[in-house]
Amino acid sequence: MAEVVVVGDACLDVDIFPETRGAQSVVRSFLVAPAGSAGNVAITLTALGINSLLLYPSGDDNVDDILSGMLSAIGQKFCKVRGEGYSCLVVNVISRRGARRVYTSVGPRISRFSCQVPRDARFLHISGYLLELASPEVIKGILDGVGEETTISLDLFPRVGLVSRDVLEYFFKRVDILFGNESEFAALNLSSEAAVKSLLNRGLEAVVVKKGSRGAVSYSSEGVFSYRERVAVKSLKGAGDVFVASYLSGLRAGLSHNESLKIAVRNSAEHVAGGGPLNTVVRNVRLREGCPQL
Repeated sequence: MAEVVVVGDACLDVDIFPETRGAQSVVRSFLVAPAGSAGNVAITLTALGINSLLLYPSGDDNVDDILSGMLSAIGQKFCKVRGEGYSCLVVNVISRRGARRVYTSVGPRISRFSCQVPRDARFLHISGYLLELASPEVIKGILDGVGEETTISLDLFPRVGLVSRDVLEYFFKRVDILFGNESEFAALNLSSEAAVKSLLNRGLEAVVVKKGSRGAVSYSSEGVFSYRERVAVKSLKGAGDVFVASYLSGLRAGLSHNESLKIAVRNSAEHVAGGGPLNTVVRNVRLREGCPQL
């Protein structure tokens, strides 16, 4: 039985390291790995020894063949939801100085959810990107399909301000734990402490705000807790997803929101510094050609 079901985007992530030879720009090296917000959360949970199931939109194409092969290689359980359009592909072109240009295909749209969400799962986590990939009917069906004892969490995403208020209101009625960064909460006019407390008064168990290098804050009936860790930054990519997975892992172990926040901040700091559970797993499966050690 999957203890944590993760629903949302899973992407094939490609890092390209170019160099200039004469007047021509050529590929010096490249790296390919599984990713996506939901993908990273599920993989991190699996790396932490938690039985997780990833449900993601699939274009049933060559990109997804590579992605699903990598997921299988690391032992990640998954179910593909057939959608309309190409599978999610993220291409990062990275200069020698570390500047990054990102080119993304968001992934297929889904109007019918073909995967079964186990009713007895302890946690259902939804990546906010699902809000732009699935119809409102699909999203409501997912939320209504889990048991009353299932803890539901949602991680906001950068374009959350474009999501229908009706869909968001339905989520806020069903979600127990809401994650997001400061700009995402601001897009919903929920950046003030009073606005956060209003969400708790509406029945949410916890609201968790990710603050990047300034750590994170957890608001719940237990109180308000804040932690941060200073580390030398190697890469920020995926840090927020590691944070979410680690927070859920603490709750799954029966820890308080305070202790879960400590674990999440610590693991995401390790990830930013180049270590941690997600980096360790991905290093064992990623495809590379002449890549620098990252």
